[in-house]
Amino acid sequence: MISILIITHGRFGKEIIKSMEMIMGKQDNIYFLGLYQEDDPMVFSVKVKEKIIELSQNGEVLVMVDVFGGTPSNASASNMRELKFECVTGVSLPMLIEVVLNKTKSTLDELIKIAIMAGTNSVIDLRKAIFCREN
Repeated sequence: MISILIITHGRFGKEIIKSMEMIMGKQDNIYFLGLYQEDDPMVFSVKVKEKIIELSQNGEVLVMVDVFGGTPSNASASNMRELKFECVTGVSLPMLIEVVLNKTKSTLDELIKIAIMAGTNSVIDLRKAIFCREN
């Protein structure tokens, strides 16, 4: 079983999960941690570690963070040498939907590729897409 942990600034992680569930229905094994302004980055890193350890007891863990180089990303990176999990940055609703759709039939390595592809492919110039690349 693969658990998904969304780690973001503020409530973004909780809200993106709620949005995904609005589309797909309630999902199991998806969790979030939010970093708030009053949080100490070192304490937050320990909180991330504890959650990953907890989730690892049931199988593999895919962490999805909002911004590469931000505190959620750095807290994840600081735990990667000690703990076994994977992490993708730039979490978005299309990315999360694709990961959830594929998490029971894909390996962790495949989910990473799916997440990156979904994130990349979901960035579209709407005007050009609608008007067939007219100016």
